[in-house]
Amino acid sequence: MSELEQFCILARTQKGRACAALIQQVLNHRKIYVFGELLAQPAVQSLKDSEFSKAYNSLELFAYGTYKDYEGNKELYLELSEVQTLKLQHLSLVTLAARDRVIPYHLMQKEFGIDSTRALEDLIIDAMYSGLLTGTLDQKNGLLRVKSVMARDVKVTEIDALIETLITWKQSIGQLSEAVQQSSWYMSDQRQQAQEEKKSAQETYDSRKKDIKAAFDSGESVDDVLAMLGEGSGEGGHISGRTRPSSNQGQRSGVGKHPRRGTGAGGAAGSIFSGFGRR
Repeated sequence: MSELEQFCILARTQKGRACAALIQQVLNHRKIYVFGELLAQPAVQSLKDSEFSKAYNSLELFAYGTYKDYEGNKELYLELSEVQTLKLQHLSLVTLAARDRVIPYHLMQKEFGIDSTRALEDLIIDAMYSGLLTGTLDQKNGLLRVKSVMARDVKVTEIDALIETLITWKQSIGQLSEAVQQSSWYMSDQRQQAQEEKKSAQETYDSRKKDIKAAFDSGESVDDVLAMLGEGSGEGGHISGRTRPSSNQGQRSGVGKHPRRGTGAGGAAGSIFSGFGRR
């Protein structure tokens, strides 16, 4: 059972002054930062229009308000103790952090009524240790960079707006999910196409390699093989089974039937294969 639940149980049997004293205990409690459940108790609600209305107003202030609200209407609330003041400043920090992820020091000092930078940083660090928010202090630029923050109580009058916000968020998530799915399908298609192109290139390479080897094995010269490669350079072309150039053609072009001096079949094949690197 949480600390707040214990106080809610006690509030069911308390009235008037006793209930107001109970509220004071809650506001002084260092581990309680949500108050909506206690505020909804009938005994607490009965204080609203009674002589103990300041106790009710103070509890409502801690549930929904800020330190600036307190400063502007002190006559409506109980006089705050040092512990209660720090707690309300913590809650005000939570409100700012929920609205902006980067908060300037000067804004917080104005909101919390703090002049000293050191005192402000101590307040922020204390709030972090209390589990109210996480973030980092950018002392050089005078900024608090918020990573996460706890949720405060929500007024009944704000529930409809909150629901609308959640509906909009849900729709945005749905659209984002659909976009990610479509991107995934596109990437899958692109990957499959690339694999098919790679396979086709490999098959062409292997076929050309086999044809060239067969040509050299049959005694073709380097120039003959190059000529036949030129004829078979079209898509899917092969050089096997091509008509070998006649000796007259070779003599007219100044090319014999055998490789030139210093060029063996292995060296010729290597130079030819250099033009058919794998993709």
